[in-house]
Amino acid sequence: MSTSDIAIGIDLGTSNSCVAVVRNRQVEIIANELGERLTPSFVAFTEQERLIGDSAKYQHSMNSANTVYEVKRLIGRKYVDESLQRNLNKWTFNVINDGGNPKVKVQYRNAEKICTPEEISAMVLGRMKEIAEIYLGYQCNCVLPAFKSSHVKYSYIIVNLSPKLHLKVVLNDWRGERERGYTAPSLPASACFHCLTLLRLKEYRQASARDRILAS
Repeated sequence: MSTSDIAIGIDLGTSNSCVAVVRNRQVEIIANELGERLTPSFVAFTEQERLIGDSAKYQHSMNSANTVYEVKRLIGRKYVDESLQRNLNKWTFNVINDGGNPKVKVQYRNAEKICTPEEISAMVLGRMKEIAEIYLGYQCNCVLPAFKSSHVKYSYIIVNLSPKLHLKVVLNDWRGERERGYTAPSLPASACFHCLTLLRLKEYRQASARDRILAS
């Protein structure tokens, strides 16, 4: 298997995220530089820099207004959404109403910065990809779980265009199977579940190419 056929699976979680790779038919959950397999889904903005993951979470108490977390709860929702309004009371960062859509307002390098939830998620996704590439030593393709609802799924696709994650497949999130009695695995197991499909990445590409030819 060449490096171009190896892809990583990123499980973007509300609180924590993880990344896995399939090599030689074995699934590996990749640890970050601190040796942790779970990386906090936190992004912090300071006067000097942008922090993602553990470093962002560690300074939350000192910079709470500019530390963003649980942003996944904003994706695909309107500002007036009932569940979003309930969360506004517990979040320490500022969520504004921009034409009916929620956006995050922070101070970054002594200037006001407004970000969409997708942009914040893209930063976390980019960090997870970076963790994998440092570990593997080369650039990777990505597969990303997404919720079944189409508006959220397409939001995730858009997210991946900005950090150039080389997205190959967007899969339904296992959470959508709960109503049919599917037993939800743990976060790392979820990443493995999605990542295992990458063993057929080459066949997927070939099938997609055939579909494009037949459709033309």
